[in-house]
Amino acid sequence: MGNRGAKAVQVKILGILAIAAIPLLMVGACGGSGGGGDGGTTAGSVRSLGEITAKGSVTVNGVTFNTDSADIVMDGQPASDDDLRVGMAVDVAGEINADGTTGTATTVTFDDTIQGAVAGKNTDGSFTVMGQPVFTDQGTRIDDSVGGAKTMDDVVNDGIVEVSGQVNDQGRIVATHIELKPAGAESEITGVVDSITPLTVAGIPVINNTGTTPTVGDLVEVKGSFDGTSLTATSIELNPGLGNDDNFHFEGFVISGDAGAFTINGHHLDQQLNVTTTNSTLFEGGNRTDLIVGTKVEVDGVLTGNNLAATKVQFRENVRIEMVAGAASADLSNLALLNLSAVSVSLNALTRTDDNSTVTGIGVNDSVEIRGRLAADGSIIATRLRVDDPPSSNLDRVILRGPVESISGSTIVLLGVSVNTGSVGIEFRPNDDNSNDDNAQSISQAAFLAQVTPGTVIKVRGVLTADNQLTADEMELED
Repeated sequence: MGNRGAKAVQVKILGILAIAAIPLLMVGACGGSGGGGDGGTTAGSVRSLGEITAKGSVTVNGVTFNTDSADIVMDGQPASDDDLRVGMAVDVAGEINADGTTGTATTVTFDDTIQGAVAGKNTDGSFTVMGQPVFTDQGTRIDDSVGGAKTMDDVVNDGIVEVSGQVNDQGRIVATHIELKPAGAESEITGVVDSITPLTVAGIPVINNTGTTPTVGDLVEVKGSFDGTSLTATSIELNPGLGNDDNFHFEGFVISGDAGAFTINGHHLDQQLNVTTTNSTLFEGGNRTDLIVGTKVEVDGVLTGNNLAATKVQFRENVRIEMVAGAASADLSNLALLNLSAVSVSLNALTRTDDNSTVTGIGVNDSVEIRGRLAADGSIIATRLRVDDPPSSNLDRVILRGPVESISGSTIVLLGVSVNTGSVGIEFRPNDDNSNDDNAQSISQAAFLAQVTPGTVIKVRGVLTADNQLTADEMELED
């Protein structure tokens, strides 16, 4: 089963939700509360690098920035808020309010990750640009600003595309936004200078006749023509890089390390940030043991050069499902997990498998664990799949984690499953970011509900009934 992560298949799991009913704002909400109050936010200057998750001004890393007076620059040229699109990875500088969720942008800067001709497009939506691997999934937005709606079918070999996204631990650009460009448009790359003689940027040879001489480690944007081997530069622009900031927010993939100290990639090639945490660092949407290589996170804290002392780490992949299989399946495209509503769970080339080597298929009562994130279309994108031998007991035990869909009185709907928080015997826990969940002391039902709103990430343990109800015995805040 170790190679199943290389397949692009739709998994119909009889196990969660009418996720399509979740409002689109929930997708943004599960992206995080940004510098929210429980992360220690105070009003003042802020710099935030991440994906635009909503418009109406711009929302980046959970903070909605008013852009009415902002200087907006796209690929080095003046632009307007109307030119910014959901999915673009941007650099916002401005002021954040004490609520940690609103602010005012003074500058919004967009530089694509890469632009050039598509080559080697595969049926799973992956392709290369200038030899750099690009991966797409349900979270990728295809720009429809010109000529009507676009899909991945419009991304064709030899067509020119502008790609924005983050670089994962496998060196792939995970595209969050793709814009189709006219034939003949220049090739572009934003990345770190690897060497000077010869000049290479993020591994791409550059023929430099511009008169601009960067140094190793500089972040640059190079524009020019690509001949299949090297990029002949018509311009090389120095990017100021990360610098220093007392309130810095950064989104990217963990490429090495663990919860104590780790490195993440940004949305430019070879752009890396070294992160350290302490016992006081807040973890949201998961705990310290969830932080492994390949995880997408937002980190907040104090920046010095390429080093960040984190005050908060927030997981972008905050959906977790653990249950036993209700039927055997040798094919991951046909899982049957208990008696719940149908939901689309996508496995793709980025889905990691961590399976017991003795398991060749999914058997009755095998343990199945899925971790992932919600896509804009309401489906779950599986980032990790684990199948293990049947448990010795508690076959009806279920663990669900994700953003709350709705709350009415004492009833919470989580991933389409109704949970009555007024049931007798439930233990309520606050956010516990220690590695051992049992360290968290109990709180009252009232104290728990006072902290839950739509979008709040919680974890529920209990037993699932045939009517899509969950009889919980433990509920924990993870925001």
